[in-house]
Amino acid sequence: MFAKNLHIVCSSYYIAKRKNVFYPENILSAKWFAFYCMHFNSFEINATFYKFPTLLILTIWCKKSPDDFINCVKAPKLIKYVKKLVYCKPKIDEFFSLCRNGLNDKLGCTLFQSPPSLHYSPKKLALIIEAIRLHGILKMFHSKYSRIDLIKLHDFTDKKLFAKVFILVNTTASKAGVLNAQELKTLF
Repeated sequence: MFAKNLHIVCSSYYIAKRKNVFYPENILSAKWFAFYCMHFNSFEINATFYKFPTLLILTIWCKKSPDDFINCVKAPKLIKYVKKLVYCKPKIDEFFSLCRNGLNDKLGCTLFQSPPSLHYSPKKLALIIEAIRLHGILKMFHSKYSRIDLIKLHDFTDKKLFAKVFILVNTTASKAGVLNAQELKTLF
């Protein structure tokens, strides 16, 4: 169903605006994650952005996802927004350790979303993993990408010899994200 090295990821499965667009009308919201897992092979655990993760929480995500599933984890805002990557190496190490131990072989990429006020420096870059995220072009977290944009993204990733590719579509405030993720999946 999926190429082993391709992961098209939505940043949240529990969005009411996706009912009747992605989720069937008759499915209970308690079953949405299982339904999501039938259509995608990866998921972004973005609750870790709001609250520093615990081993228990990550272990629960590991257990509730299918065997061949990959979980991506969003780094906590404490690291990026509060501390702005200053004097936080122990917290970054703790975060990575929790992710590795809690998700084991189901750990995919980690995301470091930074506020606009966080300025680049080689030292800060050395602390994190580079990631590309799709948030929406016209209106952040709302806008749908055009088919042309998705084809360009497909062509770029298809021509490279990446060991793994994670495409995270983070338009969570509307139904656009899941629609773009489904369309992108058909291109691969």
